[in-house]
Amino acid sequence: MATQQWIALGIFVLSYGLIISEKVSRTTASVLGAVLVFIFILNSQDLLHYENWETILFIFGMMTVIETMSESGFFRWLGLHSARWVKLDPFKLFILFPFTFSLHLPFNRPNPEMPGCRCIPL
Repeated sequence: MATQQWIALGIFVLSYGLIISEKVSRTTASVLGAVLVFIFILNSQDLLHYENWETILFIFGMMTVIETMSESGFFRWLGLHSARWVKLDPFKLFILFPFTFSLHLPFNRPNPEMPGCRCIPL
């Protein structure tokens, strides 16, 4: 393996080690890994070449919508109304909650692997 590949592997292991150890926040560990990759592996020209602004802006927009919905209490409202709809029957809740969850899953966890995915709001 080339030197850059060893450096990349070391940065990857360091970042995941920090995330797993929980000594620092996940955000700090991932930003540290990104900065180290920028310093040691990529130059500014490569960085501009590998950026996918459609995905970055899509994820930013989804995070903004989810945070707004979460702070407004939409997900709590959805859970409480779902429970009321089935009259708190455990079996019906067991069946309904996965479907309710699957309806708002695209909004809670945008998939960066699928930049062309356009989710339709409920």
